[in-house]
Amino acid sequence: MDRNRLTGDSLVGFLPQLKNLKWLQAIGNLLSGSLPDDISSLMKLDEIDLSVNSLTGTIPNNWDETHIISSFNLSYNNITGKLPESLGRAPFLRNFHVSGNSLTGSIPSSYFNLSKLEELYLDDNSFVGGFPQSR
Repeated sequence: MDRNRLTGDSLVGFLPQLKNLKWLQAIGNLLSGSLPDDISSLMKLDEIDLSVNSLTGTIPNNWDETHIISSFNLSYNNITGKLPESLGRAPFLRNFHVSGNSLTGSIPSSYFNLSKLEELYLDDNSFVGGFPQSR
């Protein structure tokens, strides 16, 4: 669904119904609205890339250790708020991209314990604070 002219905030309505969805990619569209809180109920979702849209709101904070999500990209939207601590506990997360949003606060320490993490893009936000001390 990349680089079309898909519009609206229909993600809230149809995403939670797709219980077997493994991969969602809709890069460079005109999608708006927020990511539905129950997106984390899609237990088979492995990759999500909704970068370069006009999504707003916060990243849901209800992920847990049972999620198989490995790639998460919401770069270049209008996402606000803080990084959810819970997404930092996703055991298979390899790629996490949220560049070019309006995220604030500190980077949760759980993100530095992601053993599979290969790519972490946090640039062009308003994060504060430092990195956790090494153990």
